[in-house]
Amino acid sequence: GTLGIAPSSNHLYPNPGTYTPQVVAQNAFGCTDTADFTVVVHAVPIADFDVADKTSCDVPFSVTPVNLSQGAMVYDWDFGNGTGSNQFEPTAVYTQTGTYNLVLMAYNQFGCGDTTVQSIIVHPIANAQFIPDTTVGCEDLTVSFTNNSNNATSFLWNFGDGSSIQAQNPTHTYIDPGFYTVSLIVTNVQGCTDTLVQRIYGIPRINLYRRSFLAIEQYRSKLRYRGVSHGQWRSGRYLY
Repeated sequence: GTLGIAPSSNHLYPNPGTYTPQVVAQNAFGCTDTADFTVVVHAVPIADFDVADKTSCDVPFSVTPVNLSQGAMVYDWDFGNGTGSNQFEPTAVYTQTGTYNLVLMAYNQFGCGDTTVQSIIVHPIANAQFIPDTTVGCEDLTVSFTNNSNNATSFLWNFGDGSSIQAQNPTHTYIDPGFYTVSLIVTNVQGCTDTLVQRIYGIPRINLYRRSFLAIEQYRSKLRYRGVSHGQWRSGRYLY
């Protein structure tokens, strides 16, 4: 539908389809000649994909994109980590923290192509580390914890006796004897977490008075068994 008057001409076909341009040549004497030819414009494929999880706090991090491309037959993936694939839906594995460009180049049978990119982010991990100044002691045991965690900004301590605190280097007292499981949960600015667990043992105190009293009660039972009933306990001694 477009007319051009020139020895040569350029024309843009914005839509796919088959077109028949015509060339009419005329000399100085008014003689003319006509030539028809065919121009075929192929549709460009649409490269598209989706990734369920684009960020992770774990390495290795495996990503399997869902290929949503249209009108393509050949797929060239660049994972951004020095590896790639020509599969329809490959799996990319990221073994180091960082930001990666996951690129899909899709081509049809005519060599027409399209490209799309998405970012994959592997966050630096948090690392929980702590050292108690003691792990065993008598009840009413006070323990100081030294926090050696890396790449963390938040610290949640659970002391195993129902109490917890958010602090960097806390001190805690275990009133009752027993085994306690202490956990430190750390979180970094990217929301990645890590947990470390250690055990603390509070040893029961030996009550010498109670043990002596139990021994005396056993002795009194023996006396009653022998028919002696007038014994009594005075000032820490047994009289009869």
